[in-house]
Amino acid sequence: MTIRNQDENPLPHISRELIAALDNRFPERCPDVNTEERVIWFYSGQRAMVRFLIDQFARQNELGTEK
Repeated sequence: MTIRNQDENPLPHISRELIAALDNRFPERCPDVNTEERVIWFYSGQRAMVRFLIDQFARQNELGTEK
């Protein structure tokens, strides 16, 4: 597997509204003690993607590409 430089394949514009909607749908939270491990890992992946997009949104703003 080849790891690519993020600058080689930039993401399209990420809107503030998209970030807010995803952050609302997949908020940071602790799992319930009765939650199945598989469900925890699945949710963890969803939340990791939200954090990734928040980071990318911040990078786009630093570069002055926010629309």
